[in-house]
Amino acid sequence: MSSSSGLSALQRRQIAELQLLRSSVSPEEFHWRGTSQEIDQWDQALASSSDGDVEDGGTGDEDGSASSTSIPPFSAAISLRDEQPALWLDIDLPTSRQHDTQVAVRVQEEDRSRVKDFQLSRLRDEMARKQIESKEEEYPLFDLYTSLQDHLLSNPLDYLPKPEDKDKSTAPASSESQDSAPPPPSPVTLSRLIIWSHHLLSQIKRRQLSSWCTSLSVWGLLKTGYPGYLCFEGLQEDVKEIETNIKGMQWAAILVRDEESWVYQGEGGEEGALLACPLAKQFTGYQAAVQAKGKGEKVRTTCEEIETMKEIVDRLRSAGLPEDEVVDALGLRTKQH
Repeated sequence: MSSSSGLSALQRRQIAELQLLRSSVSPEEFHWRGTSQEIDQWDQALASSSDGDVEDGGTGDEDGSASSTSIPPFSAAISLRDEQPALWLDIDLPTSRQHDTQVAVRVQEEDRSRVKDFQLSRLRDEMARKQIESKEEEYPLFDLYTSLQDHLLSNPLDYLPKPEDKDKSTAPASSESQDSAPPPPSPVTLSRLIIWSHHLLSQIKRRQLSSWCTSLSVWGLLKTGYPGYLCFEGLQEDVKEIETNIKGMQWAAILVRDEESWVYQGEGGEEGALLACPLAKQFTGYQAAVQAKGKGEKVRTTCEEIETMKEIVDRLRSAGLPEDEVVDALGLRTKQH
């Protein structure tokens, strides 16, 4: 005779629901709460049920307790939350329909002080409410379990730091941490902008452009006369601001001929990025800017003027700009070979 032959009808229904719960979670999220002998009996009962033996046996009454040969009352724990803080739903099933199933939400011992009391109270209130509602369901425990999980998704628990974690956060850095390697440099986005103008003659415009370059940390190269060319390199947001300012001025005709952006990931942050701009090294004020950075001072960008097409072509090519970019930006008819 199988070990399940003495089960009551109530226990057979309990086994069916426990199997449903067990199949809904991973093996680590379900465990029995009992002695090794009780656990063996419970495992055998569920295994026999899977083989179809339970439905054929059973001598207990529908509303009464099982016979003397039946297994002990089921007691199990199911994980409600496997992340910290870990929560468990403890279940003690009755041997008679005259008694209620006992359920309790339990916080894993090491996490108990890290959960806010009002959040646990709210979860337990939800459990009590749902337990009453689920009494007439076919699988009341499964219904309760899924409802509590939904509640936790909608009302996530705050996870308070451990006392020792607080101490670590306020303690002065040790010599070992102070000597550790510095974090990698933050990336800085740079941009280059080249604008064609029908002409660039106005002293007022040229002074304004020079002022913007200095205040916005942008290198500026202006080709005056007919046609005019306005070349800028610097931090992306500053170059964009200069472009907006230029478009707000009065011009006979202007056209954006070239816009390029790239990421600088070297040392020195924004100051280092400004000194790494391709056009920067040919500026008269470049060495002064390098020295300023070495002293921890702000890098001062400048604006320079040139007068001929040959000069601007030479400056862009000497800076290492791709030939296609130079040709397209300046409207050259032939490429350099």
